[in-house]
Amino acid sequence: RPAAVQALLVAAALGVASATPVAPAAGAGGEPGASPPDVAGAVAHDDECAADDETCAINALQLRAGVTAGSLPEAVFASSKINASSNLMEVMSDEESAGCNMVGYSGPAAGAESCFCHKSGNYVCAGKPCSCREGCNMYIMKLSQAATFSNTARTSCVGAKLTITKSYYTDIDDLKRKCSGGAHGLLTTMLVQGFNAYQGVQPGPVWQCIHKAGTVSVHWLHLHTFCQNGRVEDLPSRGSAYCAKMNFVGEASQAATEILNR
Repeated sequence: RPAAVQALLVAAALGVASATPVAPAAGAGGEPGASPPDVAGAVAHDDECAADDETCAINALQLRAGVTAGSLPEAVFASSKINASSNLMEVMSDEESAGCNMVGYSGPAAGAESCFCHKSGNYVCAGKPCSCREGCNMYIMKLSQAATFSNTARTSCVGAKLTITKSYYTDIDDLKRKCSGGAHGLLTTMLVQGFNAYQGVQPGPVWQCIHKAGTVSVHWLHLHTFCQNGRVEDLPSRGSAYCAKMNFVGEASQAATEILNR
């Protein structure tokens, strides 16, 4: 990959800016407040879930980014948007996403997909009444190609994040069909954004997972980000999803390649 892109991937951990207040997190499945799943049992049945003893050396500036806005979790999350991420997306857009046209939402006006339309900033839902049952007045890390927010699905982690595309792709296969040349750049952007957002929840390595087309619960492409030793819904799982563990933001490009090639 070009040196400029690699430099931006690494630099994405070093700056802090404010996020846009938009919508609260409706999870892509799961129940808020439900009992955490059995982590040990899941690990025993899926070697992809095995704990990784390798620790992540978090840069001091990256740690500072997670606590700049104060003690409230959502305020911390809102402050974790990284300046370099915007530059990264511009590079990716020029280099790899050229030819990826914006896809407008074409689904029903109610339901989870419609809610994701509002959270993503897709132009079809602009100016329309919020269709999210929890409302549309919460902080979302909203950048040019994707939006990240808290996931309410049950998890054994402190919290979990969802990153969704601004353009309407129903799943990973739909992305490959409609934007094969730009899929790697878009997915890399999502991985960087999800990783950076999660550092405001719990600094360190994370799992990043996308459900396979046949197992999605909400038909809008979304990336799950959660702690390295935890679980969200059935994730991580080789059977239902494509997952990669990221120790630092510079691994996003390779993680995108691994996910797309599986």
